[in-house]
Amino acid sequence: MMNPFPHGFIGLLSLALASSLHAADGLELKLVSDVDTISPGKSFTVGLNLRHKEGFHTYWKNPGIVGIPTALSWNLPDGFSAGDIQWPHPEKTFMSGHPCHGYERDITLLITITPPEILPEEKIILRASAQWMACAAQCFPGFGDFQISFPRESTTDRILIEKAQSEIPKKDPQLKVSLKSQKDAPIIELLIKGNHSEKNLYFFSEDGQISSDQLQNITRLDEKTLVLKVKRSDFSPQNVPGLPGVLHLGKRNHLIKPVYSD
Repeated sequence: MMNPFPHGFIGLLSLALASSLHAADGLELKLVSDVDTISPGKSFTVGLNLRHKEGFHTYWKNPGIVGIPTALSWNLPDGFSAGDIQWPHPEKTFMSGHPCHGYERDITLLITITPPEILPEEKIILRASAQWMACAAQCFPGFGDFQISFPRESTTDRILIEKAQSEIPKKDPQLKVSLKSQKDAPIIELLIKGNHSEKNLYFFSEDGQISSDQLQNITRLDEKTLVLKVKRSDFSPQNVPGLPGVLHLGKRNHLIKPVYSD
């Protein structure tokens, strides 16, 4: 993997003070929520909203051969818990001419927060530390501390949350995807059945079995079967049962995890 900090890590770090909104190199970031008041024991959604300045991008959970994904760690009141990041579907982008997987559009990374059955009597403050890397002609790693307080005045955050929820890839029971190749085979062959076009077909590997710099060859096996064939990454995890990732097909993005043949 390339050095993601070509100009030195320390010199490019941007530090955000604890706040709900922060302007960084290439980005504006803030915490948002789909509720104004927390109910005992009832889960709700918060999100880190990333607004990219023109020409900049950030990175998906598996960026490919370059880049570092956005990360969050939480400092929550007693009894509260936070789930993992729910990632919107990624895009193909480039860093210094190298293909990678990330976001040029504005996005919101969603997290489910679960409060305890008995809430604190005082004002509730959720605190998060974030790390990210925004790139254009050069890269700007950054980190910052954010917070969001409850109860809060009514906001338009729900619009951002709902948009992000619509961009999270989901399983489609009508989509028939299988693997022709076996575990650890040097060439991965993905079979896609249905009335699908070869246009705009691309697979985003979640665990790095396929690198972002490998050409994905698409051919039609028969009237209803497409074959995606690609070289396995030299850094692929070994002996995994399936191929998790996001299949971009037409204008839709599908969460898939076909299993390898015996």
